[in-house]
Amino acid sequence: MKENHVKKVSINLTEDEYKAFLRAYEVTTYRSLSTYGRKLVLGKPVSTIIRNRSIDDFIELGVKLRKELKILLAKDSLTEIDKEILLEKIILIEENLLNLVDLCSQS
Repeated sequence: MKENHVKKVSINLTEDEYKAFLRAYEVTTYRSLSTYGRKLVLGKPVSTIIRNRSIDDFIELGVKLRKELKILLAKDSLTEIDKEILLEKIILIEENLLNLVDLCSQS
């Protein structure tokens, strides 16, 4: 059962301290500043995310490619057979991209 938080604690930070707090919060797994702040105040471990920017960029390019291929699939100039073949190839590309991301994430 979730415990209700009934007491409020307020702290004052300089602009630089607040920016540093927000930067630190952005790399955590928490959805709210309150949860993150509560963990810090109580001295509990904080879960952070370690990101690989190159993998993020690769995923972003893969998403763009997928969208462009779906637009191509919607073109009226393709026959139904061409659309089926293209759809199969799009699915294969998606699967290969996901496999590649998984392989890169393991290292």
